[in-house]
Amino acid sequence: LFYFSVLGCVAAMAGGTAHSLAVKSDGTAWAWGANSSGQLGNGTTAFSMVPVDVTDLASGVAAVSLGRSHSCALTSGGAMKCWGDNNYGQLGDNSNDTRTTPVDVFDLASGVASIAAGYYQSCAVTVLGALKCMGYNVSGQLGDSTTTDRNLPTDVPGMASGIAAAALGTGHTCALGSAGRLKCWGANL
Repeated sequence: LFYFSVLGCVAAMAGGTAHSLAVKSDGTAWAWGANSSGQLGNGTTAFSMVPVDVTDLASGVAAVSLGRSHSCALTSGGAMKCWGDNNYGQLGDNSNDTRTTPVDVFDLASGVASIAAGYYQSCAVTVLGALKCMGYNVSGQLGDSTTTDRNLPTDVPGMASGIAAAALGTGHTCALGSAGRLKCWGANL
């Protein structure tokens, strides 16, 4: 109850392994919980039991999605930004450097319709319905017919249009087509 009284009117929420984010109705992003990889996005690695505002996301946040120890936000302008653990390139900034504040995902500064974060991977669905994924790929969860990790958004073959949404697990990915068809790939344990 305390978190919600501090935050006021919450428009969207997401939970990660040990951290949470909320988007207030004014478009600001707030985070709390574990922060060993900077996944709270406030420029520190200090655990926080109360919501802290995410640096450089003082307005215009439309949605958030969280992985194990990284976080991503979709802005109202259609940009994808991520922060936190980046060992496998899941932040999409062409590096493997941990980031304690949001960074722009390469080539996704506009035109993103929805985002999804998994354990160590992230994906974006563009306004044209294309699916792009980045990060850990040991089980082929990025869908690019390899098991090579990617630190840049990578096109998923056969999904250049017609994708409505994506959902990510620990080692697999699912995409929902605009015609209502569901396709999944990656670990099948």
